[in-house]
Amino acid sequence: MSKRERGISAPLVAAAAVIAIFAAVAVYFFVFQPGGNVMVFADFEAPGTRPGGSRGIMPDNTLISEADVEGGFSGRALRLTYSFSSGEWCGYWMNFRADESGYDVSKYQYIKMWVKGESGNERFKIELKDTSDGASYAYASSGGTEYVEISLGLSQFQKVPWADKGADLSSLKQVNIVFDTEPMRGTLYVDEIRFTG
Repeated sequence: MSKRERGISAPLVAAAAVIAIFAAVAVYFFVFQPGGNVMVFADFEAPGTRPGGSRGIMPDNTLISEADVEGGFSGRALRLTYSFSSGEWCGYWMNFRADESGYDVSKYQYIKMWVKGESGNERFKIELKDTSDGASYAYASSGGTEYVEISLGLSQFQKVPWADKGADLSSLKQVNIVFDTEPMRGTLYVDEIRFTG
């Protein structure tokens, strides 16, 4: 390589590095941070949810077990293994905040997540619950044994039968994954739960 070629390539390398840094910053602020186009609710890379809330199984550990495991769509994922009988249910709750106060997601249009099943036919319910016990739901399925992205419009959610009203998206307290329909035994992997605009 001539001196002239070396002189040209050095600025090009520097420019490429600057572009890469700006791209990384843009992804951080507009994808992974609240206030951008996407708010990551739970990525299972650390205990709790991204806004700071706790999470756990319900109603107890006799029907369901959970673990954060390697092999997620991106890094670690939540693994839920469940087995229940007719008339029973089980699930997993995730709070937005440590003090269980509300979080405003009304500016977003969808809740999205990456899921896969051990058998590929796992069916589950997503519940949204607010600070005054209003709650809404929508059903989804794993869709296969490889990760697929599911996207549910928040306007599609219906009031749960046991609540007086649907969830208020301006004061959302909790996101739940509930198993209450066939198949009544299975393993579901969940990763990167997000609210998107």
